[in-house]
Amino acid sequence: MPETAPSLSILLVDDDARFRASTAKGLELAGHTTQLAEDAAAARQTLDSGTSFDLILLDVNMPGENGFSLLGALREEGLRTPVLFVTARGTL
Repeated sequence: MPETAPSLSILLVDDDARFRASTAKGLELAGHTTQLAEDAAAARQTLDSGTSFDLILLDVNMPGENGFSLLGALREEGLRTPVLFVTARGTL
C-alpha cells in the first residue's frame, strides 16, 4: 500500500480570484488545507494573526507590493516558511 503524503497548511497569495479558487480546490482535493489572500497586504494580515503555514504559494506580479518585495520583508522579519513563486508570465 502506498504511503500518503502529509497534509500541508498552505497560504495561497494571488490577485487572480479564479486562479486562487481553482488552485485551492486542487490542493484541498489532494488533502491539504488552504488559506487565501488576494494581495501582499492580506497575506501580511493573515501572517500577523499568528497563523503558521507549511508552505506559501506567492504570486510574483500583484498590484501594489509584488511577491519578491513581500518575501524580502518576511525574511527580514524572520519568517522561514518555504515559498514557491507562481506567475502567469512566460518570463520574469
